[in-house]
Amino acid sequence: MSSVRLKLFGDDLYVDLVYEQEVEARNPVGEYTAGIDIGLIRTQEKMVRQQFA
Repeated sequence: MSSVRLKLFGDDLYVDLVYEQEVEARNPVGEYTAGIDIGLIRTQEKMVRQQFA
C-alpha cells in the first residue's frame, strides 16, 4: 500500500487506499477501432435548429 487518506465531510468519513498492482499487457487479435459517442453532434444540430426556428 502506498498511501492512505482519510476525509471527513460533515458526519461522513471516507477512506482512500492507494496501492500498486501490475497489470498484464493484452495483445488484441485483429484490427479494432474504438470510440465514445457522447452526443455532441446531435446536440449541436439541435442548437442550430432552435436558432433558425
